[in-house]
Amino acid sequence: MRRQTIGRPEVAPAEGGTAVNKRILVIAAAVILAVGLSGYYVYTRMAAARASADTLQTAEVTRGTLVVSVSAAGTLASPQTATVTWQTSGTVGQVNVTVGQVVEAGAVLMELDPDRATPAMLQAQADLLTAQAELDTLLAGPTAQQLADARLAVIQAQQAITTAQRNLNSVLNPVSASLLDQVEDARVALETAQANLQLLNASPDIAALQNQTFITNWYLNRLNQIKAESQGYESNPDIRDKIERAQIDYQAQLDKLYTLQLQIDTTRNSKANEVRNAQSAYDQAVANLAAAQQGPDNARVRLYQAQLEVAQANLKQAEANLAELEAGPDPVSVAAARAKLAKAQAVVDAARLTAPFRGTVVAVLSQPGDSVTANQAAVELADLSRFELEVNVAEIDINSIVVGQTAELTVDAAPDQTFQGQVTAVAYVGTAQQGVVNFPVTIVITDPDPALKPGMTAGVAIVTERHENVLLVPNRALRTSAGQRAVTVLYEGQPIAVPVTVGLSNDTFSEILAGSLREGDAVVINTTTTATTATRQNFGGPGGGGFFIVNDGGPPGP
Repeated sequence: MRRQTIGRPEVAPAEGGTAVNKRILVIAAAVILAVGLSGYYVYTRMAAARASADTLQTAEVTRGTLVVSVSAAGTLASPQTATVTWQTSGTVGQVNVTVGQVVEAGAVLMELDPDRATPAMLQAQADLLTAQAELDTLLAGPTAQQLADARLAVIQAQQAITTAQRNLNSVLNPVSASLLDQVEDARVALETAQANLQLLNASPDIAALQNQTFITNWYLNRLNQIKAESQGYESNPDIRDKIERAQIDYQAQLDKLYTLQLQIDTTRNSKANEVRNAQSAYDQAVANLAAAQQGPDNARVRLYQAQLEVAQANLKQAEANLAELEAGPDPVSVAAARAKLAKAQAVVDAARLTAPFRGTVVAVLSQPGDSVTANQAAVELADLSRFELEVNVAEIDINSIVVGQTAELTVDAAPDQTFQGQVTAVAYVGTAQQGVVNFPVTIVITDPDPALKPGMTAGVAIVTERHENVLLVPNRALRTSAGQRAVTVLYEGQPIAVPVTVGLSNDTFSEILAGSLREGDAVVINTTTTATTATRQNFGGPGGGGFFIVNDGGPPGP
């Protein structure tokens, strides 16, 4: 029995149709595979690029001040120092300063003990008093007595001329009446001279002599009393010193007494000579009268002519002396007196030490009670109101250093502080040492600080050029390719090369003069990475279609 199937009838495939369908399926599968592979490739490449960008080191482009400087080092020093020394010997009395004290110019630093002054110092003090008295007398001008004496000398000289003329006339023309007048005039002159001699006993000089005699005797009695009280103790240094000072005091008063006595004796001798001269003139007038009665005498004529000439010369001298007194002190004499006083003052001033300038006491080398000698150091001063230092600048940098440039200084003792200075001197001649030529440059600290002290080593940065408000990038961000300077900017995760024009540079930063770089941009400073350059690669499919991917190829490195 035959079996029969009930259902959809089977249709036989057409010949050739089955092959076309199979080809379409193969192409579709290939396209799907290609798209998948391409997408996977782009995805892995972009992921790699993002991972690479995440590892880049960047710095922000800033705007600020770019400073170029020359570095050096030197030792801080005071521009003015002094060692004050003793100029005489003695025992230190007062010490008025301590280390660290600021003193003004002329301030008394130390003094010798006046109670233990040496004989030389005591004599210097006496000389000072004498010199001061002489200068005061000179500046005070002539006394009334001196002017009166000078005027009297002029009058006497005029009278002498009159007398000489009369004598001559009486000889040439003997007239008894004229001779009688001469005799009378000579008598009056003699009486005047005698009266002047008597007035000397009532002069102020006599009173001064008497007073000085009393003072001198007092000092002598004092000396004798000290000697009497000191018998048996002469070996004691203080006793000997006391006796020596008393002897000096007595000797000074005795010298004054001798000086006054000499002045009075000189004046008395002068007045006595005037009396003798007047007596001689009177005797001569009497003799002339007698001779006139006997007729002219040629010898007497020549004599009276000579006397007249002498009298005329004396009048000129007396008038000159009077004019000099009336004109006041002679400038040359005043200058000489001042010099003598200054010399005496300098010797006395040697007992005290004064500051030669305003400064700080850095050392006190003498103490009260110390015995000191001439040229022995006592005090050391330094002007700490400002500091200076000298640094050596290499010849390659010296032409960029000029006077007036600012400098920044640092010291190890104050690591958190920066001090300002200024270049004040640049040497024109360098010094060579071991084949290296350096030029000394002097810098003055313009803002001294208590933290600074002489002898400290300071690092110096001399500012040679400064640009304000400029665009700055780190030097590590700069690259050079084919002569073109560029930086790598990280933009949306991708490093992009940006050409720039570089201006001033220092060791850390450079100034950007031109280019599309902007403040705030992030520039790559890694030295081992390269920037990304966007390129296009076409992955074409059937019908000319395609897509683009980013190629990780960058510009040349630095």
